[in-house]
Amino acid sequence: MEELILPAEGTPLRLALNQALGGYRTEAARQRYRSQGGMDSKRQNTWDSFGWNKNPVFEDFYRLWERGGLAHGAVCRVNSKCWENEPEIIQGDEDKKDKPRTAWEKSFAKFAKLNKLWEVVREADMRRTVGHYSGLVLQIADGKTWQSPVNARGVRRLVKIIPAWEGQLYPTEYDTDETSPTYGEPKMYTFDEGAVGSQTNRAQAAYMGRKVQIHPDRVVILGDLLNGVPMLRAGYNDFSNLEKILGGSGESFLKNAARQLAIEFEKEVDLEDIAHAHNVDTKDLRKIYDGVTRGLNQGIDQTIVTQAAKVTPLVANVPDPEKHFEASLMSAAASIMIPVMVWIGSQTGERSSSEDQKDWAKTCQGRRVRVLSSDLETLVRRLMQLKLIEPVEDFTVVWSDLSEATQKEKLENGKLMSEINEKSAISGELVYSNDEIRTATGHTNQGVSPTPLPEAEPEPEPNDKEAQQ
Repeated sequence: MEELILPAEGTPLRLALNQALGGYRTEAARQRYRSQGGMDSKRQNTWDSFGWNKNPVFEDFYRLWERGGLAHGAVCRVNSKCWENEPEIIQGDEDKKDKPRTAWEKSFAKFAKLNKLWEVVREADMRRTVGHYSGLVLQIADGKTWQSPVNARGVRRLVKIIPAWEGQLYPTEYDTDETSPTYGEPKMYTFDEGAVGSQTNRAQAAYMGRKVQIHPDRVVILGDLLNGVPMLRAGYNDFSNLEKILGGSGESFLKNAARQLAIEFEKEVDLEDIAHAHNVDTKDLRKIYDGVTRGLNQGIDQTIVTQAAKVTPLVANVPDPEKHFEASLMSAAASIMIPVMVWIGSQTGERSSSEDQKDWAKTCQGRRVRVLSSDLETLVRRLMQLKLIEPVEDFTVVWSDLSEATQKEKLENGKLMSEINEKSAISGELVYSNDEIRTATGHTNQGVSPTPLPEAEPEPEPNDKEAQQ
């Protein structure tokens, strides 16, 4: 059998072959991938030249969210829109959402209100957006330590739910038994409260340092431990550029405002005579004039006296950062799928268009259905498994429609439908019924069919005698 000869390791052909065979399978290949910056195969160190982080980790995303106004606003904008109102957990399929609430639904709604469930999950969802994942720590009173499985037979009560950042909650042990149904899943978590955040006051300083082991029974993960993608990752380079543009522009303005001075003496001037007049050595003259400059910048009514010297402020031409800022802003907005006007509110007097708002509503509605519903189903199943709520065979997470027309738009639709009816009445046939018009304007009661308006009695047809008269 002829030996298979592979291309040399590291060559483009070998990299392409590795990708075709399933990606970067070896650790060496993964290290090479991480060490390469940029997509230009001719200049693979461009990211180093641009000052971009080639492999940002959670702490980098957290710092960007904590101190970057644009990144912070993007995360909060997504979170506030997706949680504009609370979901509803109903028993059965979604087609039963308009029926009267069952006893289980009332019980769950009471449980959610008592434990502030939606507020906690909303906070955890925001933290998951910043990192690869986030967690909910279930503090349960069951007579067991946190590192023990939840007591299956004893009395248990949910004390509170603690949202945790990725940097605070992480797996420390995995199930490696291939015959186990939980193979590959975490067997133990570590909860390190002091891993994220600043100790800004004594209360926080006293609380920090709490580090405990937690059994998976008491943890619910939002997102994906291994394959989760932070929302700010794709646009991380753009946020880095925005920081440079804003910081560089601010520094340039500051330096111009600081009035750095250049003192130019005529060539006939003897600096030793000037130093002697100040009773210092020539090498210390710079300190004298640095003090003069500081006095000018700190005071308002300050005077500088010179003889045979010309004092000129050093002023740099500051380029207009607007065009460069907008280019990076557009790229960052594309990475997080937020229209720019929706993201920053307004720019140069412009406001976000109705089309931007509709597109943004559809994006967040899709995230509700595809992402948040799955997370909530996992949470509810865990609560059932731990008997913290009554188990049911089937339940559904129901959200309101963010892309639904506003009340003003509904009334305009109803008006248009009425006008169409008015025009079609000439032919003796109405296009829309009263019920359809009322439904279009939102005048329906939940769970109750629209009540039809009384229709006008048809006029009696004239008989032959009346027609002759």
